[in-house]
Amino acid sequence: MKTIGLSPLELRNIIEHAFLPLQCVCAQAPDGTLTLRIENPANGRVELEEIGISTDRFASSREINNLVAQLRERLAAARPPQAKRLNHA
Repeated sequence: MKTIGLSPLELRNIIEHAFLPLQCVCAQAPDGTLTLRIENPANGRVELEEIGISTDRFASSREINNLVAQLRERLAAARPPQAKRLNHA
């Protein structure tokens, strides 16, 4: 994998840190694709899992940002809406 001069470790680090405070684990498969697993550290629940992300798409930092944005959208869609807190005076 040759991604805009980034090593696989650097790419994984960028993607994993983009989802903090959730726990994100990004692993490279033997075929060079990435598997991404995002978990809620409070309860261990898997919030999102993506398999087979092609690293060929990362020709610039913009593509990495686009992937993170797409995954955040999927993550938001997969999460149940949070109950609104009522302010009591």
